[in-house]
Amino acid sequence: MHLYNAWLPPPVAEETKREAESFAAVVRAVKDSWRPDDPDSVYSTLERISVIDLFLKAKSEVSPADVKEIVEFGVEVFHASENKLYAQVRWGSILVKLLRNHGKKLKKSISIQWRPFYDTLMREPWGSGAFVNVDSGNFSGEVSEFYSECDG
Repeated sequence: MHLYNAWLPPPVAEETKREAESFAAVVRAVKDSWRPDDPDSVYSTLERISVIDLFLKAKSEVSPADVKEIVEFGVEVFHASENKLYAQVRWGSILVKLLRNHGKKLKKSISIQWRPFYDTLMREPWGSGAFVNVDSGNFSGEVSEFYSECDG
């Protein structure tokens, strides 16, 4: 039981032990709502992101295997939702939160490739010269120059 739940009355505290089962059910529901052959089904997965976020905010004790499963699924959906900026932002945001909260537990069991994220960054509007150089105020700042040097 997490320290935040220690003050709860015993019957309520007992119910918090089922949070891992509930999180596993959410993971299954998210995975079931996405169909790789239907590009628009990515939007049906977004409904559950706020529920996943609630588990993170509540500091629920969830299974590392379920966290690994949702992170791997989220990365897959993130890459599959090309040209769907809203979906990428939502999935990217929850992936960052999941990895920030559970990354140390997953360190040895998960591997995420950086190159597809870099390629997405370069394809999207914020990666292709959209950075503002604060000193000069133009749209060809040092960040985009750095990325073009790394790419070439």
